[in-house]
Amino acid sequence: MLPFWSLAGALIGAILGYVNFRVIVGVLEPRLRALDNSQTPAARADFEQRIVWLRRIFLTLEVAILGAVGWFAGSLIGG
Repeated sequence: MLPFWSLAGALIGAILGYVNFRVIVGVLEPRLRALDNSQTPAARADFEQRIVWLRRIFLTLEVAILGAVGWFAGSLIGG
């Protein structure tokens, strides 16, 4: 059986990771879009796809890392 405090810490960490993701992407994405100097629709679509992949990777890392930190913190607090 999994300890309650570890699961609670992981959930809180994952939520904080998602909030952090939304804040950072909200600041970073408009700046990245300002750098877009695509001349053709194919280049623009490639640029948009790269932004989508960046968002996915960043979300995965944020939620996973902060979820793991939350798990560890919850296990330390709860025993």
